Parts: sequence; C-alpha cells; structure tokens
Amino acid sequence: MKKILVLAGYGVSLKARKGLFQIFEKGKKVGETSPVEVEAIVIASRAVSITSSALVLAANYGIDVVVMDKWNPVARLIPAVYGSTMKTWIAQIAAVKKRRLTYARAFAEGKIYNQRMVLYSLYKKYTGSKHETRIIRAKIRKAIDHTGEMLEKLDKTSNVAEVRSLEAHAAKEYWKAVAAVLPKTLGFKSRIKKYTLPKGEEPDPFNKALNIGYAALLREVWKAAFLAGLNPYYGFLHAKRPGRMSLILDLMEEFRPIAVDRPLINLARKEEKEIEKLRENRKEAVAKIWKTVVDYMNKEPKPLKNIIQQQARKLAKAIVEKQEYKPYKSTW
Repeated sequence: MKKILVLAGYGVSLKARKGLFQIFEKGKKVGETSPVEVEAIVIASRAVSITSSALVLAANYGIDVVVMDKWNPVARLIPAVYGSTMKTWIAQIAAVKKRRLTYARAFAEGKIYNQRMVLYSLYKKYTGSKHETRIIRAKIRKAIDHTGEMLEKLDKTSNVAEVRSLEAHAAKEYWKAVAAVLPKTLGFKSRIKKYTLPKGEEPDPFNKALNIGYAALLREVWKAAFLAGLNPYYGFLHAKRPGRMSLILDLMEEFRPIAVDRPLINLARKEEKEIEKLRENRKEAVAKIWKTVVDYMNKEPKPLKNIIQQQARKLAKAIVEKQEYKPYKSTW
C-alpha cells in the first residue's frame, strides 16, 4: 500500500533531490522516500513549506497534493493535462436547479441509513456489567428507532430545508448513543462544530479526532469527484456558498458513519489514550488518527476507498442521464 505523507508542525518542509522526496524538520533531514511509494501529500499546517521541485515531482508522478488549514480544505494541485468533462458540469448545474430535492434526499438517506448500521453494531457488541449493558443498549435502541423514523419521513419532505432538519434530528440521537458507549474521561457529549465554540476554546479530544478523520475522508471524496468530472462547488444537500465545496460535503455524508465514526469509536474504546493525546495536539497523535481512518478505508476485501470512487462515478452518470442516485448502504 502506498504512503500518504501528512506534513504538519512548525519547521517541516518537503524538498526533492535526485528524484526523491526529502522531509526536513527545522533544517534536519528526517526522512526520504521515492515518489512511486507515495499516493498523496497532505500539507496540514501553515508552518509547512514545500519546494517547487517537490511539486513538479508530485505532478509528474500523478501524486495527489492537498493543502488544509485547521483540517479545512484550501487547495489541491491540478495537473495541466487535466480536462474536466464540461458535459457533466452543465448537467450538474441543471440538476441543482431541477432535481435538487431528489438528490438531497438520497445523500441524507445514505447517511442516516449508515448511522443506523453503526448503531446496530454497537448494540450487538457492547458489553459491560449487566446493569450498565441494559442501560446503554436502551439508549442505542432509542437512537436506532429514531433514525428509522427519520428515514421513513424523508420521502415526504417537500424541500431541502426539511431534509436537512430530519438529518439533523437523526444525528442528534445518533451522537447521544455514541457518547454513551465512549469512555467518560474523553468528555464527549455531542458532535461540536468548530465554529460554534467560543474563541480560544478547544473541543474535546474525540471531536478533534472526528475533525481529523473527516479531513482524511474529504481528501478521498474530493479526489473521487475530481476524477469523475464533477464540479465540487455545486451541491444538493449543502447550500452553495463562495469557496464551499458543497458537492464534496454531499458525497461525504453517506461515508462519514462507516469510514470515520466506526473506526474512531473502536479506537476510543480500545485505545483511549491515543485519543487523549489529542488534548495536547501532539503530532504523533494526529498521525495516528489519520492512519486509523486511511487504513480502514483501504481495508480488504472491499476497500471503502474504491467504493467512494465508484459512487462518485455513479453520481456523475446519474446526473448526466437525469436518473436517480442510489447512495451506498453498508452492512453491520
């Protein structure tokens, strides 16, 4: 399996010499690797620098280069030979105007359905004392029932705002159940959006882990949409805003529970200390979270990475042919 170079931290730089990537920290070389061994380069900090020769080397080998700021997407290296399918872009813009509700429902359906699959798995596998297990499973069962109700109501929605409302209600109960199974020392109570926190306040370590995990997923979905010829800025469920990759956020939804939530919940329950390290924003802790999610997406026999690419192509095909999009639905 090829490497993903995640570059973060003050004084980190990436250079190219004699056809190899060289990684430096505060002027000292700490690593060297061949471009044939690299799948992607993720620049995850403003303090990181990369030379033009390293960019050229990455472009020549078709290596995905993504720039992120606080785990939000900023830029991607696009080879000069790239030529997007204009036919798909035109059809996508038309679909946003004419069939937005239909596609928005599909994305929400995929997310809520896969949240239920995660909940079913937690319900089946949760073990504790007899009393504790009964209480926790009751909370999970409540969330399973609630998400089922939200799924049934999706077809009756008359606008995208109603779809978003159902998705939000399902998510609220889902995260309550997740909080119940996580170690209490992590301090996770609900999913927190970064922009809702008071200035200077840090989220709990599990929310930090989710942010990193979703950034890893975003990179994969962004790449898949890019290869499928989709316009990342014209979405259906997420509103169009300047600089916001609404379509990428749409396509991410069905994969958030199974590509990120599931492996990170398992990590938190089995290796709580790895999540706790994020309180100090330790570089190795960030790398551990990123690797956990990426490894899970590459897991055989049916890597989610491949399924993401298939779904992006299916979405492009559905848009061009003016057909229904069917989200990916996982098993337990």
